[in-house]
Amino acid sequence: MSLLLAVLVGLGLSVVTEQFLAPRPPGYDRAKGAWALHIGLWFLGFTGGVVLVQRPWFAMLLVSAFLLLIVVISNAKFKSLAEPFTVQDFRYLKDAIRYPRLYLPFLGWGKALIAILGVLLAVVIGFLVEPAFAGGVLGIPAAIVGLLLGSVFLLWLGNHQLPEPGFEPIDDLARLGLLASLWAYARALRNLPSVTDQLAIDADIGLLAHRPHLVAVQSESFFDPRGLLPAIKSEVLAAFDAAKDKGRAFGMLSVPALGANTVRSEFGFLTGVDDSSLGAHKFNPYESVLKGWQVETLPKLLKRLGYRTVCIHPYVAGFYSRDRVFPLLGIDEFIDVSAFDGAERAGHYVSDAAVTYKVLEVLTAAQEPTFVFVITMENHGPLHLEHVSTDVLDALYDSAPPKGFDDLSAYLRHLKNADGMVSRLTSAFDQMTTPVSMCWYGDHVPIMPDVYDRLQDWPRDSDYLIWDNCNFPNSKRDAQTKRMPLAIHQLAGAWLSR
Repeated sequence: MSLLLAVLVGLGLSVVTEQFLAPRPPGYDRAKGAWALHIGLWFLGFTGGVVLVQRPWFAMLLVSAFLLLIVVISNAKFKSLAEPFTVQDFRYLKDAIRYPRLYLPFLGWGKALIAILGVLLAVVIGFLVEPAFAGGVLGIPAAIVGLLLGSVFLLWLGNHQLPEPGFEPIDDLARLGLLASLWAYARALRNLPSVTDQLAIDADIGLLAHRPHLVAVQSESFFDPRGLLPAIKSEVLAAFDAAKDKGRAFGMLSVPALGANTVRSEFGFLTGVDDSSLGAHKFNPYESVLKGWQVETLPKLLKRLGYRTVCIHPYVAGFYSRDRVFPLLGIDEFIDVSAFDGAERAGHYVSDAAVTYKVLEVLTAAQEPTFVFVITMENHGPLHLEHVSTDVLDALYDSAPPKGFDDLSAYLRHLKNADGMVSRLTSAFDQMTTPVSMCWYGDHVPIMPDVYDRLQDWPRDSDYLIWDNCNFPNSKRDAQTKRMPLAIHQLAGAWLSR
C-alpha cells in the first residue's frame, strides 16, 4: 500500500508540476499517446529510483524534484530565449557545470543554490527517515517489476499513438506536454538528417574567380538596435554605416537563434542548409555531424579550390564540441582562447580588438588564399552582470536612457567595440595588395528580455554586411549597395556569387 500510494502521489505531482511551465502545456486534454508516454516515463523513472535508493517515497521525491528542476530551467530559458526546454538541452546541463557563467546567471544564482541545497536535503532526509527494503535489492517488492513492465507497455503504446511533432517547441509542448514532447524529439534524433538543399556555389564564377582572401565574421549578438530607442546615438555604428555605403550588400538577416544557441546560425552559414529541413536536428546540428552525417560545407568547398581554412574563436575549443566538429566541416586550423593569453579583455571575454589583431596576423602571414571564419565573444552575456559608468553612457545616448535599460547600455558599449572592429578590418584590408572580401553578420540578438518587454518589441533578425576591398578587377565600389533581406542559410551563397 505504501508503494502504491507513493506511485499515485508522485504521478499526480508530475501533472501538477508540469502546469507551472511557461507556456503552460495541456491539462487533461491531450492525445492518448501523449498520456501513455507521460505515465510510462514517470513509471520508468520511479522504478529506476526505487532500485537505486530502495525506498519508494524517497524515489518518488527524487523523480519529482528532477521534474521540477527541468520546469524551473525551462521557464528560465523561455524568459530569456522564448523557447522551452528541449531534449537537446540535457547535454547543456553538463555544460552549465563546466561553464557556469554562460548559464546559471539566467537561471538565477539564488534559484541554483536553492535547487542544489534542496537536492542535498532530500538525499539526507530520504536516507535517514525512510527505511530501506529488508534484504536490500532482493527485498524490492514484485510490484516494482509490474511497474517496469507496465512502463514498457505504455512507452510502446504511446510511441505508436503519439501525433507527429512539428518541431516548434512551443507548439509541441502545448499539444503533447513536456515528457511526451521530449520523447518525440529524442525519437526523431535516432536517424541522421536527410537534406537535399546543400550548399550550392559555382566556384568558376563570382567572387571565387579572383581567389581573394575571405573573412567571415560571426559577431556575437550583433544587430542594429538604433530603431528600438531614438536616444541611441547613431555614431554607435558609424563604421558599420560607412562600410555599408561602400559595401556590396547589407540588410536584415533571418536567423534561427534568439539570444543564444549560436550553433544554429553558425551551421546555417557554413552549410547553406535551411534549419526548417532538419526537424529535431535543427536545435544542435553539430551532434548529427559527430554521429556521422556527411554535409557539404563552405570550408570543404574552399579547400578543394586550394584555400587554407582557419577558425578564430577566443573561447574554449570544446564548447559545442567545435574541436571535434570543425575538422569534419573542413576547418584546417582552429585558433581558440589558448592563443589569446594576455590579450586585452572587454568585460569578461577577449576583446574584439584583440581578435582583430589575430585576423590580420593570420592574413599577413598567408602564403595562399585563406578563408578565416571568426567567432567573436566580447558581446556575449550575461549583460545584466555588467555595470556601465556615467561617462560611457554619454558616448552611447543623446539623452539619458529610461530606467531599467542597464542591459541595453552594457550591450551598446560592446556594440561600439564591434563597430571599431569593422573600422580596423576594412581599413587594413583596403591597404592590402591582394583582394579581400568580408562577410559580417550577427548570430542572434542579445538576451535582454526586460528591455524588450519594456519596449514591447522583441527583435528576431540580426544584420549582415558584404564588403570587398578596392583590389578587385571591375570593383563595384561606385555602384549602389544592394539592400536585401536574407536568411542565414542564403548568406554564403550571396557573398560568393559576386
